Amino acid sequence: MSIKPVRKTSNPHLGSDFDDFLREEGLYDEAQAVAVKRVLAFELERGMVKAQLTKTAMAKRMGTTRAQLDRLLNPDNPATTLQTCIVHLIRNSLDYASWKDRKPLAAAIKPIYTAASAEAALAELDAFERGPWARSSPPSRRRGAGPGTA
Repeated sequence: MSIKPVRKTSNPHLGSDFDDFLREEGLYDEAQAVAVKRVLAFELERGMVKAQLTKTAMAKRMGTTRAQLDRLLNPDNPATTLQTCIVHLIRNSLDYASWKDRKPLAAAIKPIYTAASAEAALAELDAFERGPWARSSPPSRRRGAGPGTA
């Protein structure tokens, strides 16, 4: 029994994974965004079927138009980005705050979604979690909960 020597190649991609290849080609971020959008569209459509919701009813629940929902559900349409969805999610989350707490809560979360980078956004989120809003009960559970309430 003889052992064959390992042959060295000049292929720089040998042993690397597909993500490394996409990064080297400068395509990783774009491919990642498309993949996330396709998964989001798939899960949203699956949830609509399970809940027996029409596109019109789903758009109404999301606080958007049917045309915007169609763009979101079309995985090949690059016009809708995940960032837009997150901004809508944050804006619609204020519906669960009491009326008197909406303005201060909106001001408290604005630095999170307007941060210049992901790292800055995480730092702002950490600051928010240490602040008075995180220590109070969720406004959706108890009326009047916010900074300064027990």
